[in-house]
Amino acid sequence: ASSDDIKKRRGVAGLFYAYKVAGASADSGNSLEEVANDTREALGRTRSIGIALSPCTIPESGKPTFSIAEDEMELGMGIHGEPGIERTKLKTADEITTKMVSMILEDGNWVVRKEIEESGVSVEPFDDHDLEEIF
Repeated sequence: ASSDDIKKRRGVAGLFYAYKVAGASADSGNSLEEVANDTREALGRTRSIGIALSPCTIPESGKPTFSIAEDEMELGMGIHGEPGIERTKLKTADEITTKMVSMILEDGNWVVRKEIEESGVSVEPFDDHDLEEIF
């Protein structure tokens, strides 16, 4: 979702970082309140965006969550198949990557601490590829 609809964001890949921070905070002996605060801070500094070339099918419903043409892609679709931010014609990998990085960097709701000098990037293939194709 856009920065105007931050409460509607459903970043499945970004949750990985929140889980890791929560676990590390708890493991270091922090109180539940401190763990929650550390996790909220991590979420405030996490951005993710996905590309859909086909719809997902939620097992309980047994049918695709949306339809999309063979020559289209959905930019920023939600974890449960919610509509994305933008639907466009297919683009090259370079064009898609440039668009995704621009959207993340231009997002205005960053919580940034000046002493942070590192970033993490995770590329996750949430699709129907075999493991041999992914790795």
